[in-house]
Amino acid sequence: MAMVTMDEVIKKLDELAPRDLALEGDVIGLQVSSRAFGRLSNVRVRGVGVIVYPTYLAVSKCLEKGANLIISHHPLPLHLVARYGVQPFAYRTLALLLSNKAYLFVLHSNWLSAESGISESLSEVLNFEVIGTLNVRCGTRNIPIGRICRFERSCNLRFLAQYISHRLGDVDIYYTGMQDEDVGKIGVVGGCIPGHEFLIKAYNSGVDTIVTGEYRYEDAVLASELGLKLIAVGRYESERPGMVRLSQILQLEFPSIKVFFVDERVPRFHVRVS
Repeated sequence: MAMVTMDEVIKKLDELAPRDLALEGDVIGLQVSSRAFGRLSNVRVRGVGVIVYPTYLAVSKCLEKGANLIISHHPLPLHLVARYGVQPFAYRTLALLLSNKAYLFVLHSNWLSAESGISESLSEVLNFEVIGTLNVRCGTRNIPIGRICRFERSCNLRFLAQYISHRLGDVDIYYTGMQDEDVGKIGVVGGCIPGHEFLIKAYNSGVDTIVTGEYRYEDAVLASELGLKLIAVGRYESERPGMVRLSQILQLEFPSIKVFFVDERVPRFHVRVS
């Protein structure tokens, strides 16, 4: 059986999520590697672990399962080290990767925007019909970070919120808008609302409801003024389907190596006061 090399897998990742789809200044590509590991064309991929966040626990589980290439949606927060000094959590994970001669590859906003990526996978998991893209301007480029969708049935905001929660495994969600107001065109963007420009673009595109991972209070204020409804499903929950999809694509592309998704999220607890 032919050996699969590191540069072969990275080439495929660049095809799936072209780097020109990334937002300006975003951290993407090979974030952790070492010349001491050897040339990428000579390094054998033993296993590929796919994760949403490169936490110490998620990386540890990937290594335990035999991965020497870990693909994460989010990068290691090494910028915090440079800005604020030593951050043990970042260095601990970095040291773990280097000591195991493992590579960390990041697909961030380029996978958010790509075909079959974060936003599109979330739309498909929710059984929405994708009918267009929602773009943001980045220099001279239009980046299609969101999707414009239709739902198969007429419903109001309350019903859609309950439906989405159920489709994603009865997750906790929050939303902004009149509960009994009808839903028309739906905008979907994984992660979070990427700024006021996105909300205005959605409004100008005829979207009346946006499904995302999380949004700020300032986003809710502008959305309310524009008459937009917002539904937040949780940042991890909105990004997970796209990373699961990536692991499935890579397994089909490289059947001779083991590709797996590690579902490791930080638990959240809610307090309700009656």
